[in-house]
Amino acid sequence: MSKKVVFILPTSNIAEYLFNRTLYKLAPLGINPPPFEWYLSFCKTLTHDIMNRRMAWSKANSQSYSSDEMVDQVCQYLDVSVDASRQVSSALIGILGETEAQLQQYINMHVPTSSWCVWIIKDFFNDVIIEEGEDFRILEYNRMMDEKSLLEKRMHEEGRGSEIGR
Repeated sequence: MSKKVVFILPTSNIAEYLFNRTLYKLAPLGINPPPFEWYLSFCKTLTHDIMNRRMAWSKANSQSYSSDEMVDQVCQYLDVSVDASRQVSSALIGILGETEAQLQQYINMHVPTSSWCVWIIKDFFNDVIIEEGEDFRILEYNRMMDEKSLLEKRMHEEGRGSEIGR
């Protein structure tokens, strides 16, 4: 049996970097950034999206949380005018791309770009632990066999015998 991968992703460090870079970009505009917790939440959400895109079995592997949506949320949170919103957007677009690249870089060290494994993401204080789980195909096969067994048992109890898989 091969060793399972387990690692801590320092989302708090990345969120702190994102917060400080945003503060640096927004301060000249006279705009205060969202609170630090918001950046933590964003980094964790982005981590889930990156991992979902890597799971070959996931229906969510083509969906992502785009930087444009993030910028829109920041602008709504800050309740800025349309002109200020454009300035905020241009200031943040590069920073958000850097943030995703940092997360990708950490994840690339431990997780293949496409995997049949289930990856478990758990909060660990302000960071996350990412743990390699079982192969999804095996889990799904076992689930189907359990379901078939339960259905056969129910049919037997109802007096209809075993009609499953025939």
